[in-house]
Amino acid sequence: ATNGLSELSCHISVLNQDRCPHLPHAHKEEELLLLLHGEVDLIFPNSQPPYENSRQHLKAGQFVYYPSGFSHTLQTVSESPASYLMFKWHAPAKRPGEQLEYGIFNMYERMEAGDVNEGFHSKVIFDGPTTFLGKLQCHISTLTPGAGYAPHSDPYDVAIVVLEGEAETLGRRVSPHEVIFYAAGEPHGMRNPGTAIARYIVFEFHHRKSSFDKRPSSRYTEDPIVNQQSTHFTGNDFADRQVHRVIQKNETA
Repeated sequence: ATNGLSELSCHISVLNQDRCPHLPHAHKEEELLLLLHGEVDLIFPNSQPPYENSRQHLKAGQFVYYPSGFSHTLQTVSESPASYLMFKWHAPAKRPGEQLEYGIFNMYERMEAGDVNEGFHSKVIFDGPTTFLGKLQCHISTLTPGAGYAPHSDPYDVAIVVLEGEAETLGRRVSPHEVIFYAAGEPHGMRNPGTAIARYIVFEFHHRKSSFDKRPSSRYTEDPIVNQQSTHFTGNDFADRQVHRVIQKNETA
């Protein structure tokens, strides 16, 4: 849990060819699925005749947002195993009215060459309210070697996945497919300590109530990938089988 969400979890999964993790299902949590390796078909049940499932193809480097209650599963269609990173969350309050819809997006959204020649650049991929969030925003950012920004704090939780190059934050050096989490209100900065451009994808979880009375602490772990199992961090529990994570969590949540 965080100060704005009843639960925020992250896990990595690995799925062999032709395998599905589960039957098509729907759940209250909202989800982000980032495909890191391999290819999958997203499968959606059809409640109308002829009752056949529909499919959408997803390649490594793409990601998908599932709203609350959206029925889905997936199947690996590449010969090599597919690995994907997932964020799931929910909160007590539900928001009426228009909400961010299901969509497929590109983690390597094209930027003009001039945008990344010097310093920091950011490009918004989507931005909108959801069932449980005042706003979910996704943007892609780049940092040229030596560039960075000073420590600051945000009134919302932030999750970052490094895509290319290296970043340094919270006293740790972070490489591709590693995950960073900043809890709402926690001071943080970032810089590029490497010799190549750093590219990373950012998810901002804007709560309905942005309050943070107590400072979370920092936690870091790393562990190699194992079999086809998924592991999760939820509340104060944290484990990881592929990505290395620099994580800040509310110890009282």
